[in-house]
Amino acid sequence: MSRRTLLPAAAAAALSVAVALADTPPPPPAPGAAGWGEVRVSQDRMPAAEFAFSPTGTELAFFGYNRAYHLYDVATGRVTREVPTDVSVHNVSYSPDGKVLATAEWFAGARLRDPATGAVRNTLTPDSGLGVFAVAFQPDGRLAAHCWRADGGAGGTMREQLAVWELATRKQAGGPATARVEANGEMIRRRFAGRFLLSVETRSLNGYVVARAAGVTDPAGDRPPTRAPLDLDDDQVFDVSPDGKSLLVFNINRPPRLVDAATGRTTRLLIGHRQYVTAGAFSPDGKLVVTAAGTTRRTNLAPAVPPPAGAPTDLIIWEAETGRKVAAFQDPARAYDYASVRFSPDGRFVAAVTRPEEPKGKERKGGVLVVWGKLPAAGGAGGLAATDADRLGAEVAGLRAEVAGLRAEVDRLRRLREVPPGTPEPAPTPRPVPPIPPAAGRFVDRGDHVEDTRTGLLWQKDGTVSGARDYYDAFRYAVGLELGGRAGWRVPTRAELADIFPATAPPFTGTRYNPAPYGKGAGEWASYWTADVDPSRPDYAYVYHWYAAGGANSCLASRNKAFVRCVHDPVKR
Repeated sequence: MSRRTLLPAAAAAALSVAVALADTPPPPPAPGAAGWGEVRVSQDRMPAAEFAFSPTGTELAFFGYNRAYHLYDVATGRVTREVPTDVSVHNVSYSPDGKVLATAEWFAGARLRDPATGAVRNTLTPDSGLGVFAVAFQPDGRLAAHCWRADGGAGGTMREQLAVWELATRKQAGGPATARVEANGEMIRRRFAGRFLLSVETRSLNGYVVARAAGVTDPAGDRPPTRAPLDLDDDQVFDVSPDGKSLLVFNINRPPRLVDAATGRTTRLLIGHRQYVTAGAFSPDGKLVVTAAGTTRRTNLAPAVPPPAGAPTDLIIWEAETGRKVAAFQDPARAYDYASVRFSPDGRFVAAVTRPEEPKGKERKGGVLVVWGKLPAAGGAGGLAATDADRLGAEVAGLRAEVAGLRAEVDRLRRLREVPPGTPEPAPTPRPVPPIPPAAGRFVDRGDHVEDTRTGLLWQKDGTVSGARDYYDAFRYAVGLELGGRAGWRVPTRAELADIFPATAPPFTGTRYNPAPYGKGAGEWASYWTADVDPSRPDYAYVYHWYAAGGANSCLASRNKAFVRCVHDPVKR
């Protein structure tokens, strides 16, 4: 038998963990506001709701309500400069190197300014008579601008142009000015989303919207424009992904969703808000999406379903590929009415501005600023805030000291036992595995819900208490549900429902199941909504039929109605 004395299991585990933490990068943020980073709310009102980030993420430029724009220092949390302009600023954009700030100043043109002082270095003007409404620097340093002018008259003629300038030569590229007529119910609104020009087209007939579409144009001209159909009931397009292939869309009667920019097909639903979603954006790498809820409806049509009374507003970070919720921030003391939200250029934090709380007509038109995440250091060029850097440095130093102490303890024990270094450890004695007691039953009654002991999932006990609802109302019902004192219930997937089908035996109740095929036998032929959408058809999702042998079928999400039996992910006890 070896005379070697082994470290206790806890000490050995602490040693391996400490070494790993000291020598490897930190893990990605854990879900939740605390895991994502610091939350800071500005004390003063922001000058406007619209803003743009500098390339370093240390500065915000606010614009849009008077003849000026304002610069805000993220690290210090205050407005540092007000720069007066000849006309109201409609849009701003920083050059990729941060050395130029372009402002869209309508008939005054596109002004190229010193970011620090606001001094005008150059002015770029489009074809004669057009105003510069929006600007966006391209990755290659060229400046793109959407320019237009309404000629007036009975025909509603408009002239517009997508201009692109080389800053060094001030040479203008892009297409020539074109004329179009906003008549017969046709309306097009354009703005920049990232580097792309986003167009939302609406066509009406006799006062009714008969067609809507979103177009994405690359000012670089290296890809053909795309055009995706939108729902008629007032879809809002918040953002375009950095590769131009996805749209972030919201409708007051549906959860926010990602849409293929070429086909209009829904690729992912983002389900979790209990209020109207009023703003959203992609991260710079396109891997994350942030959405923000508010209390002011952004719509041209009346909502079919009002938000839950007293429902909180929040910011939620999602994985774009999976729709998984990464983190969420909700102020327990205040429901913010978010108007706009952006990721920082490095994707480490987000900034969101709320709408003003004063009645219309008041002088101050801005709201408050909420900044959430890993904030840049004061006076630096981005990165961690000074307090975060000091804290992490102290933690690393502490871990290294702990590792050194553990290694010293190992050496001391070796010397005491006179065990030469490198002596192999004996194989651990296998521990007997206690027998698993037989299960009393797969499904356990937990009052208003049922626990599945095989999967750990919790199921809503009553299958009919939800009533018949359309697909989108089913999700609203699940988000607002509380059972057993728990929130976080959701609509199950097809596979999850198939696993408990037909759920007719106790402790399940209210299960409307008919063993006969559809249309035969006595009783009802109920169906339950699943969380799965049909990617081949817009506004279609799957229901799981609760008759015969069961099975899923896709149907119109906004028209068909079915029951909802909500599920909850496993809970540690």
